[in-house]
Amino acid sequence: MDVRSNRIVAAAFLAMLFLPAALAAGGFARPDAQFLLHTEERLPFVAPAVSSGALATGGYERDLERQVADAFPLRSQLIAAYGRFVYRLGGTTTRAVIRGREGWLFYGNEERGYVTGSGPPSDADLVRIADLYAARVRWCAQRRIA
Repeated sequence: MDVRSNRIVAAAFLAMLFLPAALAAGGFARPDAQFLLHTEERLPFVAPAVSSGALATGGYERDLERQVADAFPLRSQLIAAYGRFVYRLGGTTTRAVIRGREGWLFYGNEERGYVTGSGPPSDADLVRIADLYAARVRWCAQRRIA
């Protein structure tokens, strides 16, 4: 994405922060446990009791910040909206995903140029890909997988 697109994304995200702030002030701050469990594969963070060591090292502030972040009103909706917005601008929210034609998304952490068609694979790329598939065939054969 270019600088202008990044600014649009940042402005939209900042604008979306006002509604959650009002909800938090109104007492509607609760973690979305299902979102955390299924999307981030973890439980909501609960800060441990305050101890003198945590206060001395600043650990309690970090823990409290994690707990507040999990309970941020509309957190899951904002994350999903941000992802849709970036997708509509032609990007993705992670470099491990490549956007293909007709809305297809591909995992492409390694073979970006080959998958997007931005350039033919080099001879070294083809050798590496062939070696990868040969290793997979050997792994399957060792486990009697056809």
